Amino acid sequence: MGDWTVELLKLGQITGPAVIGLFGVVVGAGLTSRRERNAEARKAKKDAALLAAIIGGELDKFISSCADVAQDDGTVDPTSGFWDESTAVPSFDPSKFAVEWRSIDEKIMFDIHDLPYQIGFSNGAISDAAEHDSPPDFPDWFEERQYQYARLGLHCVDIVARLRTAAKLRPRPKTFEWKPEVIFQAKIDKIEAQRAKRDQAELV
Repeated sequence: MGDWTVELLKLGQITGPAVIGLFGVVVGAGLTSRRERNAEARKAKKDAALLAAIIGGELDKFISSCADVAQDDGTVDPTSGFWDESTAVPSFDPSKFAVEWRSIDEKIMFDIHDLPYQIGFSNGAISDAAEHDSPPDFPDWFEERQYQYARLGLHCVDIVARLRTAAKLRPRPKTFEWKPEVIFQAKIDKIEAQRAKRDQAELV
């Protein structure tokens, strides 16, 4: 009961049937409040599952494109003799999706919305590498493209895993599983080893 009801009881201003009536009102209000909370919880769960399905699927596409870039050694343009990329870099814009962002963990939400910045940063690093590179094969530019998109892809693999776990989605059947993180980590390790070797050679 509310404090005002207790005070009235103490003063003897409500008795008998009135007390029973007030008790029923209080209990009814409590049950209604519980039903509303349960309904809100069910809605939040459904919103989170829908968000994880939609955004997880879109991130899977982004991850697949990152894997393509991370493995792109380019092709020779027969006209110029210069090497060109054979895959375009992907983009991801979370603002275009009509989902309930507040239904998921704040850290996951931030990481997803931070992706455009991360992509911009990566593209900036790739552009910097291109400015100091030399034709016809542009080795530094290709290396930086592969490195940056392997890094982005690995980051997104982690986001998707956390997103789906938080939404309690069932894992995909084994038939549809693939391991892009293996591709990304192998590429990162290879490039970092090459860079360490070059740095060591410059010190000699």
